[in-house]
Amino acid sequence: MDEEIDMKDMPHNKDTTKFMRMTKLGVAFALVLAVGFAGGFAVSAGSGLGAATNKVLSAVPILGDGLNTTPAKDADLTNFWKVWNVLNSRYVQTHASTTMPDAKKKIWGAISGLTASYGDPYTVFFPPEEAKAFADNIAGNF
Repeated sequence: MDEEIDMKDMPHNKDTTKFMRMTKLGVAFALVLAVGFAGGFAVSAGSGLGAATNKVLSAVPILGDGLNTTPAKDADLTNFWKVWNVLNSRYVQTHASTTMPDAKKKIWGAISGLTASYGDPYTVFFPPEEAKAFADNIAGNF
């Protein structure tokens, strides 16, 4: 009863062999597709299509924040970009002013201004660093 069964000695069915071969091919094909899909995203991020990739990824709840990133059709941001460009080209830094903000800081400031325009004291925006500090402060304490 303690004898080992050698699979070589077992009679193989042609259907079983064919099934195993097809399963291996299917797994290999799925792996190639997955690698190609991931490679496509990586290539598009480096070729100017990164914004489209980020839109796709940010809409996926597991990968992004799940928030809608589609621009509003009724929002004309022409004046926003005029001011952005004028400030970038004509702002004169003095000894009284702070350092020039980078693009990320300007965007966070614009979002803060948009949030404040609602006039609701309970509607606030925190840039990521402040949001993390806020979350850490209120973690489990109410």
